[in-house]
Amino acid sequence: MNWQAKQQINFYLDEFKPPQFPEDLRFILTGYAASLIFFFLLSIGLTVNMKSQESRFEKVKSRYAQIEQEVANLEKERPPVEINAALSEQRDEYRSDLESARQILRYLSYTELQQSRSFTNLVEELGQQNISGVWLDTFKFDDAGENLTLEGFTDDPSKVSQYADSLLKRNSYKNYAFRVVDISKDEKTGWIKFKLDTRFPEDKEPSGEKTKAKSAEMLLSEARL
Repeated sequence: MNWQAKQQINFYLDEFKPPQFPEDLRFILTGYAASLIFFFLLSIGLTVNMKSQESRFEKVKSRYAQIEQEVANLEKERPPVEINAALSEQRDEYRSDLESARQILRYLSYTELQQSRSFTNLVEELGQQNISGVWLDTFKFDDAGENLTLEGFTDDPSKVSQYADSLLKRNSYKNYAFRVVDISKDEKTGWIKFKLDTRFPEDKEPSGEKTKAKSAEMLLSEARL
């Protein structure tokens, strides 16, 4: 019997296993391989899309050339357009009339703006009047602001003259003059009513003023026409 000891070897030990990549290196290599696959698939998709776009562009280009050719053929078949001289002249006249109307409208708009500004000063200074015992009820500007009518109430007739003198001393009213002063008593309320007007009464209006008023009316009617 042989009592010699025999050596046993365990091939399942780690030292007999084949060498393996570290986990970090394996993760990096896996990510790199995945990136390569992704970019490869992306390049294939872009190439296919580019080919599709080129094919579509060629179709659109061909269709556009076909349409241009059809339009050219229609223009050849259609007779040349002749402009009517009378219609062309009438069109130019309408354009000239339109431009004249625009100029008149701009002028009238500017005139109305200037008048509104002048009326603003008149109304502001009228509101600054502060005579005790005189209450203004209505006021009216006529003839583009050349004439003024004031109506109101007072507790003393003598204060009406004081009110008028104070108003006519203001800058915007220096060119005005009241030619009618009407004072009466209201039977219903008992208040004293007054009316101030820069125009002459119709029966006492000078002939020059009448002629001027008629001329203004004629100009106004012509402007409306």
